[in-house]
Amino acid sequence: MRWIGCDVHKEYLFCVHLDAEGNVLAEETVTAEYSAVKTWVETLDPGSTTIALESCYAWEYVHDLAAARGIRVLVADPALLQPAVKQRANKNDRDDAKNLAKLARLDLLPLVHPVDRRYRELRALTRHRIFLTQTRTSIKNHVHFLLDRAGVKLGVTDIFGKKGRRGIAGVVLPFESQLALSSSLKQLDALDVEIDALDRELARRVPDFPKVKLLMTIPAVGYWMGLVIAAETAGMSRFPSAKKYQAYTGLVPSRHQSGKTDVSGSITRRGSSELRWALVVVAQNLKAQPGPIRDFFQRLEPKKGANRAKVACASKLAEFIWCMLTRGEPYRARQPVKEIAKVDRRQRRARPYDVEAERMERWFVKYVGTEGASGV
Repeated sequence: MRWIGCDVHKEYLFCVHLDAEGNVLAEETVTAEYSAVKTWVETLDPGSTTIALESCYAWEYVHDLAAARGIRVLVADPALLQPAVKQRANKNDRDDAKNLAKLARLDLLPLVHPVDRRYRELRALTRHRIFLTQTRTSIKNHVHFLLDRAGVKLGVTDIFGKKGRRGIAGVVLPFESQLALSSSLKQLDALDVEIDALDRELARRVPDFPKVKLLMTIPAVGYWMGLVIAAETAGMSRFPSAKKYQAYTGLVPSRHQSGKTDVSGSITRRGSSELRWALVVVAQNLKAQPGPIRDFFQRLEPKKGANRAKVACASKLAEFIWCMLTRGEPYRARQPVKEIAKVDRRQRRARPYDVEAERMERWFVKYVGTEGASGV
């Protein structure tokens, strides 16, 4: 039996091979490039090889190539490996890879669940959409700053709506600020095109994930938020209880117990930050609508305060979602009329990703000129 600890980096993989007794058989460096890793994997014997690696930088393609060849692959939780690393006097690639192989051989490796490729692909889209939205928000905040610094007040609620954009078009700022404002607005227009096209692609993928339909029975969950929750959960069957799922969301209080001392602290924040964000956003909406989440919030708010009660509602929502997806049941406080509207909107928006050349052409003509448009 051969145990291989694989320390994955941006430029290379450092691998240490151990035999069944823990003796070092070989050490090697493999270029971190798809074809090189594939060639290396093909030299290994699937029947007698186990590869151990951390779920950190760029581990997915190494895992997929090895698993496709029939090699057993163990994926470790880097956070749980850190205490052991800190106890060592020295830290280097050789020791890291050897430690992975050693723990795998002794069956002591703290494992994580390697997410199915289908969910990883969905995560790539939902997380990219979140990234684009955060970037758009950052640019909008910069536009607000440019106008505030010049003392410009447009007198509209949303400066990025139709009236607001007409008002911005008439603003005259010092050259440097005007340049920054014009550049920011161009980026916003381009991001709007990308986000809209990505939304339509996501809407098209909803039928591929049947559990999203159940999630959409929650009044505050549309196809977009349902896809985020589904992608970050990556299958409910791996959670044997609602408490396990709540712990995965990181929305449960941390605990510090020793002897007679037992203290509950702030939430653990373990697991997916995107899932945690989605649950808090949905809970924030549900606490204003009739249903069990609002009742729960109203009971907790006088004792815990609004913010803590909101986080507790998000954790309670995670419990409800576990029950829904495990039992295949819709949300009990569902609103059928809103569900029909959400389904209809999803169907109308669903189409493959395509940033239409015509829309980009108009954008270049408007902001860059006809010469820029010719390169689209």
